[in-house]
Amino acid sequence: MNIGFIGCGQMGKMLLHSVIKTGDPHSILVTTKTKSSAEALAVKYPVKISESNARLVTDCEVIFLCVKPDDLNAVFTEIGTLDTSDKLFITITSENAIEERLTEKTRIIKALPNTQVETGDGIILYSPGVYVKENDIEIFRNILRAAGSFVKVSDDLYRYRCHH
Repeated sequence: MNIGFIGCGQMGKMLLHSVIKTGDPHSILVTTKTKSSAEALAVKYPVKISESNARLVTDCEVIFLCVKPDDLNAVFTEIGTLDTSDKLFITITSENAIEERLTEKTRIIKALPNTQVETGDGIILYSPGVYVKENDIEIFRNILRAAGSFVKVSDDLYRYRCHH
């Protein structure tokens, strides 16, 4: 399974670190806002730099969307027309309209991790979208199992926690 990270700022790096710590031999692809930050990640972690966000989405089954809300328009300009109905997106952005910007039936899990995920003592609040299957939740929890604990919350509570 290929796992992609679109954006790898502070929280994205913490989640990336957790995915790598699971020890599963995933192929991990990353894109970042600048080429220099992607190159720095590739020196520190066993990841491949993807040539573009569109290529990353095409090449990966699971995609972490870890960009700030201000950067979403640029990302969706690139990936918004792709068929993502067979992808699992895990987003940590507080933007609520992610579902409307991806292909219908895209499986989306909204996640709200705390900074302790870096040490494995974290808690990740998550809200599965309407098309998420039980197997998707297992995949999500499995690839982030080194991060800590998981608490499923309603979408309303997730939105409240993101904005307060």
